Amino acid sequence: SAPAEYPVRRSHRTEIGFYALRPDGALSLESTVAATYAGAETAVAAALGKPCPALVFPNQGDQDYVKVELDPVSLGTLRTGLGRVADRLTRQMMWGTLYGMLRDARIAPAAYIETVIQQLAGEQDPQILTDVLRPLSREVIRYLAPARRAAVQARLEAFTKAQLDGSPAGSDRQLLYYKAYLAAAVTPAATSWLQGLLRGESAIAGLPLNQDRRWGVVQALARLGAANAKELIAAELARDATDEGRKAAFGAEAQLPDGALKHKWFQRITRSAPDAADNKFATGDLREAMEQFAVPGQEPLVQPLTEPYFTELVALSGKGEDNMYLQRMSEVMYPPACDPSLIARTTAFLKAHPALPAGVIKSLLVRQQEVAICLKLQAL
Repeated sequence: SAPAEYPVRRSHRTEIGFYALRPDGALSLESTVAATYAGAETAVAAALGKPCPALVFPNQGDQDYVKVELDPVSLGTLRTGLGRVADRLTRQMMWGTLYGMLRDARIAPAAYIETVIQQLAGEQDPQILTDVLRPLSREVIRYLAPARRAAVQARLEAFTKAQLDGSPAGSDRQLLYYKAYLAAAVTPAATSWLQGLLRGESAIAGLPLNQDRRWGVVQALARLGAANAKELIAAELARDATDEGRKAAFGAEAQLPDGALKHKWFQRITRSAPDAADNKFATGDLREAMEQFAVPGQEPLVQPLTEPYFTELVALSGKGEDNMYLQRMSEVMYPPACDPSLIARTTAFLKAHPALPAGVIKSLLVRQQEVAICLKLQAL
């Protein structure tokens, strides 16, 4: 397709892969056809009259620079056979296609996560695992309506724990699933297991709990609202009184499901605190806190900060704050709600403040677009 302002469709050359579904459930590449296409539709003469394959992949071998959307039959096949595609590059591209179709609301978030659970279990490639696992708990989960999240999150937690337990000791796969489990943990059982891990009552063979990993556990427990979370943060900071330890403690505290603490960190990050000392934190320290500030499930806690966000963004910009900090702050502190009124509020704000730094304007437009995507997906 082409936008109305740039209607000309340039010609592309690609290779089309035709896949068959074998009796053992694996997808095998049966043939490829080279094709040059342009316009809204192009007939591929070499493919006409052939039996309909189980899956058609329009960019086999990454020959074309193009966004791919699969037909319904191919999508159904991919959701049941992606994990059995032999070629690594093809699997990576197909996962990318599936994620793109999620973002375009061509597949529901719950269906996407279920596909991950079913098809990623046998994956060994670290890059594919990184690409697929990284956005699940902080991005894809947001695309689910809040009332539908709990069951899916529990499934995701159980999946990442099972994969962590089943990964070879000391492997990249084990480390990636350890990080994914920390992000996916939501249940009381996870809280209990993480507490025991931190106390040394359990261990992960091949994955010693070094200082960075200890902070990862503390931050997960803080996000989960563990009853002793504040004490854990203080104890870990006493154990690790380094610059990195201080930043990790800030990140943990910012994740606590406590409205008063959210407001406190919001004021620090936007340098709007009534206590002057709270406005003098180094930007490096504040970055850690703001990256962890708005986690899924805590939207009601930060909702009262929606209007202050826009007010303080203007004020902070006028104080000569570093543009890189402003841009990142405007992006990650943007209100996390999937609310159509937020789209209108952002449009009005940008119209009223055209002199904001270009990076800030870009961040706001991107985040506004994310709200629109979220609204479409939550309606599926």
